[in-house]
Amino acid sequence: MNIKNNIVMFDTSILSENLGDFIIMDAVTRQMSMAIHDKQMITMATHDYLSKRGRRQVKDAGYCLVGGTNLLNSNLLSRKQWKLRWSDLAFLNKAILVGVGWVDYENKPDRLSSMAWRRILHSDYIHSVRDEYTEDMLRSAGVTNVLNTACATMWGLTKDHCDAVPKLKSNTVVFTLTDYRMNREADKELISILLDNYENVYFWPQGARDLHYFQSLDVNFPSISVLPPSLYYFDEILDQQKNGVDYVGTRLHAGIRALQKKRRTIILGVDNRANEKAKSYNLTVIDRCNFDQLKEAITSPLEVKINLPLENISRFKNQFKV
Repeated sequence: MNIKNNIVMFDTSILSENLGDFIIMDAVTRQMSMAIHDKQMITMATHDYLSKRGRRQVKDAGYCLVGGTNLLNSNLLSRKQWKLRWSDLAFLNKAILVGVGWVDYENKPDRLSSMAWRRILHSDYIHSVRDEYTEDMLRSAGVTNVLNTACATMWGLTKDHCDAVPKLKSNTVVFTLTDYRMNREADKELISILLDNYENVYFWPQGARDLHYFQSLDVNFPSISVLPPSLYYFDEILDQQKNGVDYVGTRLHAGIRALQKKRRTIILGVDNRANEKAKSYNLTVIDRCNFDQLKEAITSPLEVKINLPLENISRFKNQFKV
């Protein structure tokens, strides 16, 4: 068998403490499996350095896909979202991004990082990024073969899909908090608003330290049910609530998972990822401290009108059919 029939998938969920990475990779794997039929995907971690065997697999693969999350940044020396050694650049030159994003709002990439991204990223394939900001940052680094496709988690949020999402609130809500974007007063107020508006309130800890943060708020919420920290249980409550369930929270990909399940969703923006998606795709995102707007969104009819870059998504996926 020709080894070039294999490709490498850099999987951001391996060794991740954030279940949002599993939501991302579930979508990336599904979408790319539909686009690429004749090649086996060999998974590698982005959260750990390549082994000798891993280097050999990368070298022998036809190309490497990189599952979308906030892997890119402006200074590779100070921030290693993707665990790479400088020596890896000697052979890692055929990576293809799939809905990847920039880690945060930053200055333009420095000269060394720009050179590294141009070396790492495949020069003959189009790269898929999750928002306009990431596209602009990559272009400033000299990577011009790039399209804004949105995150792969959103590619199924078509008009017909979104039209099936309930417009009116249910009696049940599941919410999330973010341990690395703490705002105790805002999060306490969020929980208070949810308790005032819903009969059944569930908390789902998406990140490894979210439950500890929730418990550290030092407020007695006896009526809140805490779900186990597993994507299985989050999916279960989204799937099995006969009378519907809303999602409200600061975890972006938990919100997108809820939309995938046709559940009414309000995301509270705490970083560039949610804010950029709101600007680019009309995702329902509210500033976490705008409590009046949150109350109105919960109690008023809410329409989901996602503006997907369908032509860009098709161009990206169709290139693998050649």
